[in-house]
Amino acid sequence: MFSSLPSVGPVSIAVSALALVSCGGGGSSITQPPTPGPTASATPTPQAAPTPLPRLTASCAKLGPGSPTARCPRTQASFQREVDDAILYMRGTKPEIFSHDDVVLSTGQFLIGIINYLDGKGICAGWDGEELAVKTSDDFNDQYDILTANQRVRPGEGAYRTTCFPASYPLDIAPAAPTPDCPNLPPSREITCGRENWRFYPDVEGAIEQLLKTKPEYFDFSDMAARTDWPKIVNQDAYVKDIIAILKGKGYCARWDGKELQVKNTSQYNEQYAIILSFIWVRRGEGIYRSTCYPSTF
Repeated sequence: MFSSLPSVGPVSIAVSALALVSCGGGGSSITQPPTPGPTASATPTPQAAPTPLPRLTASCAKLGPGSPTARCPRTQASFQREVDDAILYMRGTKPEIFSHDDVVLSTGQFLIGIINYLDGKGICAGWDGEELAVKTSDDFNDQYDILTANQRVRPGEGAYRTTCFPASYPLDIAPAAPTPDCPNLPPSREITCGRENWRFYPDVEGAIEQLLKTKPEYFDFSDMAARTDWPKIVNQDAYVKDIIAILKGKGYCARWDGKELQVKNTSQYNEQYAIILSFIWVRRGEGIYRSTCYPSTF
């Protein structure tokens, strides 16, 4: 699976010299206590922001952007063997992400693996949301539909769709924007999201349970969602803010995208949770997990 702090410099301490003061008449001298000098305050070394994860593979970064006006007729596949080899590689190295009837159980891991395999062969590949774009120059790229609507693998000649002249991929090459939500993790942008086995659900559910017990003022327990014991949320801003704070206290990075809670502890992926039902009531249970995105959406 695809599945930090610098030390401050030493403090300089100014030391005053001992002063000898002469007393009148006897010629004797006494030692005065040293006069305290100013103490330099420690200045922490600024911590550099983590470098964003690359938006493109190394092979794609060597080429130019795609053309939004490319023509994409169906001609002849130029990379069929290489795409099929990548699928075979994923079957051999990640058998756990395939079901017995060839359904892909983690589309994110599958597609990232395909893209990285082709990159290792010096071939630029990327996912446009529906198809795999493949190219080795800016003159053209092939499009391959390697997943069916029910997430089964589609290898062989049936996967080839069109060839675009000039290359249409990639149209979006902007790097991930820095985010203050995760200062210790590099920002990233997702290539694809899909449902798979959750990882963070117990801690998200635990945070909801904690607030129900400790912050009753956030809820109206006389107004429950139909056929549930999920109360109405009367202070949604505080509810979301405290959920995020609890998760951050457990070592996660979390943020609210306006509809769902995004949670990660790596920039390789994140999970999405719908913790508010119809923008009114608390939502609970395993159904709050919605998808996993590769790389992380933020």
